[in-house]
Amino acid sequence: MTAQLLLEIGTEEIPAGYLERGLSELKRLAGVCLKENRIDLAGSLEVYGTPRRLVLMGKSVSEKQQDLTREVTGPPKKVAYDPDGNPTKAAEGFAKKQGVSVGELQTIKTPKGEYLYVKREVPGKPTPEILAASL
Repeated sequence: MTAQLLLEIGTEEIPAGYLERGLSELKRLAGVCLKENRIDLAGSLEVYGTPRRLVLMGKSVSEKQQDLTREVTGPPKKVAYDPDGNPTKAAEGFAKKQGVSVGELQTIKTPKGEYLYVKREVPGKPTPEILAASL
């Protein structure tokens, strides 16, 4: 689902010579903020201003940020399991830190050898919550 974004900033008197640059920077920085926070923008960003107001409008802004799949690499497999294949404190600690059970841990081959890793789904937060913290 999408919504419209409206940000209005009240300011002291901005000299006319600075207004155009201020508006272009507001538009650029808002675009960077949306992109860095995984918030989709299907429409465009528009900016308007007067000497005492800067306005940013976004059309078709996603109501929540995109979900994220994060792969976290843990300890080497040879350290994570004893010779009998039982998990060691290293595997248990890694699983606990990632909020998963030891059975959910997977192995991945790297140039340095086999390591434990886990894929975690991080659900997106609501856009207003993200923007309130970012702006």
